[in-house]
Amino acid sequence: MGECLSRLQRSVALCALATAIEVIAFVYLTVALYFTIAAITSPAIAALATGGAALIVATAIGLMARRAIRCRPASARPARPGTSEAEIAAEIGRVLGDEVSAWTKSHPLGATGIALAAGFVVGMTPGLRRALRDLLR
Repeated sequence: MGECLSRLQRSVALCALATAIEVIAFVYLTVALYFTIAAITSPAIAALATGGAALIVATAIGLMARRAIRCRPASARPARPGTSEAEIAAEIGRVLGDEVSAWTKSHPLGATGIALAAGFVVGMTPGLRRALRDLLR
């Protein structure tokens, strides 16, 4: 019993340390994003874009946390033994598409805000535009 508590304490301490490091890294990345955008535009627009990007990240994390704590019954369909990776990927894509579609229909204002913020960030960052263009080719 004592060994289990010791492991639990170590796990909690390591998770807290990892969280602290991730917060510090997020702050550095946010500052770097601000300076990158400020070099292209005015500081006010850079602050707006950086804040918007941080808000998008926070919203995504909040939605993932909300989804993780939601209790749902297990799927009634067992996995088929002969299912290929392509079929699994197609099923995941279909389910993800259905979830995103349902969320955007139930939260049209939020979906519009996210789309506007993403478009603003892509429009203001030439490197990101090139990367997306190359990805879509």
